[in-house]
Amino acid sequence: MRPAPKIGPATLVYKVETTDPVAFLTIDDGGYRDPGMAEVLKRNGVKATMFVTEKYARQDPAFFTGLRDATGSAIENHSATHANLKGKPAEKQAAEIGPVSEHYAIQFGKRPTLFRAPFGNSDGITLQAAGEAGAKYVVNWGSEIKHGKVHFSGPKQFRPGSI
Repeated sequence: MRPAPKIGPATLVYKVETTDPVAFLTIDDGGYRDPGMAEVLKRNGVKATMFVTEKYARQDPAFFTGLRDATGSAIENHSATHANLKGKPAEKQAAEIGPVSEHYAIQFGKRPTLFRAPFGNSDGITLQAAGEAGAKYVVNWGSEIKHGKVHFSGPKQFRPGSI
């Protein structure tokens, strides 16, 4: 297998630059795997970006492959163990990010080009480690659903490009 591309630090983003009236759905971690998820996404014409923690990808790779294939969604890197990376040494961060991208390239047939830092906590070392693993962007978010309600961390509405 080819070595990971060395593209320098990834860029941290909180939204996708677009004027189209779209928001981007991400699914994090992978610990909760509902067999009906693919049908809900297909019925609503929604593709998701799944930021999967490697420990969950190893538990049930068929679920993630099936969800991706059924909906046209993408599988991206969310670290090996979901450790808080911010402030950790470069070697620790690289070990949490790089091998996961290698594994996903083999397991899922495509090297991740996106990385989501656990808890949204990243620093310059995270951006560098993600870039060295082949990620172009470290993706954060502006809203999340908790207990069936949308919670915003920034503007209290969806805007074009919201994640």
